[in-house]
Amino acid sequence: MIRKAILGDLDAICKIEQTFDAEAFSRRSLRHFVIQESALVLEEGDIRGYCIVTVRTGSTLARLYSIAIAEQYRGKGYGLALLREAEWEAIRLGRSRMGLEVAEGNLAARSLYAREGYLEVERIEGYYESGEAAFRLRKLLP
Repeated sequence: MIRKAILGDLDAICKIEQTFDAEAFSRRSLRHFVIQESALVLEEGDIRGYCIVTVRTGSTLARLYSIAIAEQYRGKGYGLALLREAEWEAIRLGRSRMGLEVAEGNLAARSLYAREGYLEVERIEGYYESGEAAFRLRKLLP
């Protein structure tokens, strides 16, 4: 089941996020997204993944700000399920496009996004704190 995150999910979300080391969002930032109702969680007995969808007033673009699956559940289709739900959330919020950034070296995520119709529109040198480049992706939503 995918649903809006609540404050009671924050520990689980933070635990998933810790796998990103230097790139991880702070607990305070994650709490903000939960309070703003921007975070979704995928729950099957426990929290297996989460995503954050943000929007700006006056824009047709929603941003997939973050998406992460707990390590032990990766490769089981949960990322795809969250991505599709994030797109529906963007549509519910009145947006017609989704954008995101993905690490150049994250080939699994880049492959998933390509299969789902995302186009790489820009390469951004040194995007991540580690110095790794990112690709900016866009998709027109149905």
